[in-house]
Amino acid sequence: GAESSALEFLARPRTLTAIAATLALGGLVGAGTIALGVPIAWLTTRTDLPGRRAWTVLTVVPLAIPSYVVGFAFLAFFGARGTLQGILAPLGVDRLPSIGGLFGAVLVLTLVSFPYVTLATRAALLRLDPAVEESARLLGDRRMTGFRRVTLPVLGPAISAGALLAVLYALSDFGAVSLLQFDSLSRVIYLQYGATFDRSLAAILALVLVAMTFAITWGEGRLRTRAGAYASLSKRRPPTVVHLGRWRWPSIAFLTIVSILALAIPVGTIAWWLIRGMAQGVVGVDVVASVLGLSRRTLNRRLAERGTSIRDLIADRPRSIRLRTDDRRGLGRELVGAGLVESVRFEDGAMVVEAGDVERLGRELPRLARDAGVRLRRVEPVDD
Repeated sequence: GAESSALEFLARPRTLTAIAATLALGGLVGAGTIALGVPIAWLTTRTDLPGRRAWTVLTVVPLAIPSYVVGFAFLAFFGARGTLQGILAPLGVDRLPSIGGLFGAVLVLTLVSFPYVTLATRAALLRLDPAVEESARLLGDRRMTGFRRVTLPVLGPAISAGALLAVLYALSDFGAVSLLQFDSLSRVIYLQYGATFDRSLAAILALVLVAMTFAITWGEGRLRTRAGAYASLSKRRPPTVVHLGRWRWPSIAFLTIVSILALAIPVGTIAWWLIRGMAQGVVGVDVVASVLGLSRRTLNRRLAERGTSIRDLIADRPRSIRLRTDDRRGLGRELVGAGLVESVRFEDGAMVVEAGDVERLGRELPRLARDAGVRLRRVEPVDD
């Protein structure tokens, strides 16, 4: 019957592997966010770290960057033939190890969700009565021992709440795990939903994911209840500032590395794409907009309003396009070699191409121009 079929499906090795992979992803992301978030919260609230306010902002901003954006940027920068490989190419590095799979998914999701733990832990530290820690010191505990035996139990509910949010974020994420080709349940559900006519199997996996989130949430609630007695402490006076001393520079290095990975690389990679695209003078949509005699903004508005495709809009339009570039003949050979144009001629100081597929030409032209080192200055339609 239906129940036996569902159980057989859940007992398949591939299904069990996806469930185990999802649990591993959630557990590793939760541990990673605690490993990053708790030290950052402590450094920015209890120490004489230089620029504490600036570090507080820099370590929270990654929360606003979508995970798939960070994943895409990491693939472009750390990919087998990404930006980092290009930098290392003079040293003989032809290819970097793949950043996909479990490692890449854990890294990306940890970097975008550790601010959950940081914010929750910071709030708890700011409310904590410093007399509790000082009492431990008076009883002979060293600072780290007192932190482990006294402070951490007090911070437990806040840390677990932040980690719970990070774990739930990891379990529900689809964009990053898809880009990094990691088969978590969210990706397997999507593939199962689109690959078969029987969507009940995808529904079973979705119910497993929901049950998993309920179980994790219930477990976190039990943990918080046990630690509730500690959480009732309230702040009485400002805490003593901890002088980092010789740990100042290692602390700054730690925060710098986290900020570079979570913020600088994603934002810098996107900015570099934007600058490089603007340097080309034209992007693919400009080609189609020029053929239609429209601005890019008008073209995008019409596509949205009509719910149609670019191919439908250009069906009855001229296929001849005039390209003004720095090197006409070099780009012409590239276009012909790639099969993007049917003919090429030169007139009035410009190159006129006859495109069989304007949509494909619009997609490929910027890349070919970039590879050929040619700047596209202007694109114009030619009425026959």
